[in-house]
Amino acid sequence: MQQRIDSIDGAKALGIFLVIYAHTMLWKPLQDWIYVFHMPLFFFISGYLFSFTRHNNAHGFAKQRFHRLMVPYFTINLVTYLFWLLVARHVGSGHDGTVNPLLPLKAALLGNGPMMLHDVPLWFLMCLFVVEIGYYAVFRNKSQPIRIFITAAIAILGFVNSRFNPITLPFSLGTALVALVFYSLGQEARLRGIKFGNAILAILCLSITIGVAHINGRINMHKNFYNHYLLFLAGGVCGTYATMWVCTRAELVLPAICKRALRFISRNTLYICGFHLMSFTFIKGVMVYVLGIGVNIMDDGVWLNMAFSIISLLCCCAGIKIAHKCAAKIQALH
Repeated sequence: MQQRIDSIDGAKALGIFLVIYAHTMLWKPLQDWIYVFHMPLFFFISGYLFSFTRHNNAHGFAKQRFHRLMVPYFTINLVTYLFWLLVARHVGSGHDGTVNPLLPLKAALLGNGPMMLHDVPLWFLMCLFVVEIGYYAVFRNKSQPIRIFITAAIAILGFVNSRFNPITLPFSLGTALVALVFYSLGQEARLRGIKFGNAILAILCLSITIGVAHINGRINMHKNFYNHYLLFLAGGVCGTYATMWVCTRAELVLPAICKRALRFISRNTLYICGFHLMSFTFIKGVMVYVLGIGVNIMDDGVWLNMAFSIISLLCCCAGIKIAHKCAAKIQALH
């Protein structure tokens, strides 16, 4: 079993919190800044953790990744779709009971994130599956110069597709072309032993992400929309480096209990990604119907949104803990 890396666990935990935070009605400049790098970060980390030496059988690798990514994808889709069908499309500020109930199901089968009205963030799971299978098939047994050349070619292909192809490709293939660039960079960083320890470079990278967010505006990977493509790539790389630097430094000072908490969040990022919007509905229900607080209090906010995001993360973690205990009891009975 692969030894866990505390800085990677921290980066995944921070990344999933930023996903939750960005999905609140956040102050737009801050939201745009998070969107610069939070998804590139996850693809980079996935590439960083990949190893051909641990996966020398293509069939075995594909089977493992299907179990790790696509089984949760379909499971979470089923749960969140039923919740949307029975509850979410009838209540709340974004409800629309006139939507064809088959539309999200079709979108889920095709991996069309924008049309997965019941749970848009699930696009990431299918996209990551496509990226990993694609990387394995294309980059296996390639030398470093060839890998760099292929990465550059895929980056160009991703640009051409995003700019000139008006058709949304199935299974998030369009976004996967762009995501594959960050996945490949993550693998190269691991192979070259990059340590993310340069504070000056981290500060420079952070400054660049702020500038990119200001100049480039909102990007949406799930819609394969990047505004200025080169700025997006630069912002994604710089934001990833800055995040990894923060988490590398935090690894040295955080107490063991914090590391355990981050490790738990890191292990369950896929489920948190899939269920956090459902937790939003429950928390907002408590705010409105129990506490008498309107949800518009968070519009264009920062600190209340952060508190809301922390509560959502805690709710997801509690639900995952309960699910693990129930699964363990059921397994013990057999």
